[in-house]
Amino acid sequence: MSDSTLQYLTTQENVSTSIEVIRSFVERLGALPFNELNGALTNLFKQSLREINQFSEKRDDLAQTSLNVRNIFEIYIISLHIYSDQDALKCWYGQMHKDLLEINKSFKALLTNRGLDTSEIDKAQALSDAALSSSQYTSKGQFNIKTCATKYGYELHHDFVYKLSSKLVHPTSIKVNFFDVLTEDETYIEVITNIGVHFAKKSEDFAMRLAEELFA
Repeated sequence: MSDSTLQYLTTQENVSTSIEVIRSFVERLGALPFNELNGALTNLFKQSLREINQFSEKRDDLAQTSLNVRNIFEIYIISLHIYSDQDALKCWYGQMHKDLLEINKSFKALLTNRGLDTSEIDKAQALSDAALSSSQYTSKGQFNIKTCATKYGYELHHDFVYKLSSKLVHPTSIKVNFFDVLTEDETYIEVITNIGVHFAKKSEDFAMRLAEELFA
């Protein structure tokens, strides 16, 4: 779709088009034989679809919209990264172990503090550790999204989206003390909505590019 066509469509029409293109791509990709890349991309685009659907259905809550837009942006960046870098793809899978380890560690500390049994957590973690040791992956932390965004030319988008969403999602001073001002002035919701539409379209375009390369 050309930019000239895009500018005449409403926000909802833009988002609806992105949803349909991405949904079709996910269905086709899911039908391919499984491999590391196809599996990772399928799950990332499924999550992108969930976020874009939420963004489409409810855009009158500034905090929720900001969170959805941040996630749409972040999933797009991660998708670009793992597709263009084999090491990043393997790191992405290894992050699952690190995520689980951090959750189990904090949960175990809470239960231990209350004098409760942690044996089930220990068993679950042992299974996860064993699976990791027999795999080709290593347990690493999450991607630095700013570094990735900068690599692909989206540093300024990252800084704005993350600054705004962090101020609006958390109970920051500006959110608590100026909530009515932030929500009554439509400028903020219009800006974040435009960014959401932009990266939904970016995700749509990337899905179309992948379709040409993976389904050829």
